[in-house]
Amino acid sequence: KNDAEAITNVLYPNADTDAGKQLRLKQQYFFSSASLQDMIRRYKAKFGSDFSKFSSEYAIQLNDTHPVVAIPEFIRLMIEEEGMTFTKALKIAKETFAYTNHTVMAEALEKWGVTLFKSVIPNVYKYVVLINKALIKELKTLNIKEEDQAKYLIIDENNTIHMARMAIYASHSTNGVAWIHTEILKNDALNEWYQIYPERFNNKTNGIT
Repeated sequence: KNDAEAITNVLYPNADTDAGKQLRLKQQYFFSSASLQDMIRRYKAKFGSDFSKFSSEYAIQLNDTHPVVAIPEFIRLMIEEEGMTFTKALKIAKETFAYTNHTVMAEALEKWGVTLFKSVIPNVYKYVVLINKALIKELKTLNIKEEDQAKYLIIDENNTIHMARMAIYASHSTNGVAWIHTEILKNDALNEWYQIYPERFNNKTNGIT
């Protein structure tokens, strides 16, 4: 009972320990999945099982990398619950998701160890692998050399899942929150992504700049 209630009790628990990291990932997954399942339920009540209008009905804005687990979870739900192909599910995900980067500081560019991720949500991890494979395939079509691909890969040689990379790849828009911040993303922090998807980068000024 206490373990279950901890998931919704305190947001952003201390992530200095493995237990804290596990709880944080459980929270991110719980809220993301609940939101997605509610959207899908409402959508099906209106349109049935035809998901061709999903991205017209819903836009999912990823507020930094904390909710990015929603991408593989959305694909999982589409495949396992709705019988969709991976290719179609990824296409709808890209049309539906957009990513706001708030800061280039390391804690905002969230990373998860594969072992920890699999220990919490193993049923979602296999879709992270499929997204990574789709990215590798796309990088090859863009003639990006194999030795240069590591800086793009969602799962790299250190068995680390890069949530910001997944957010950029599996969405249609990446924005900063001030002009100067967006320029830093384009010219420095996320320059390799800007080089291959320049049309996805844009600015949404938030507050006073």
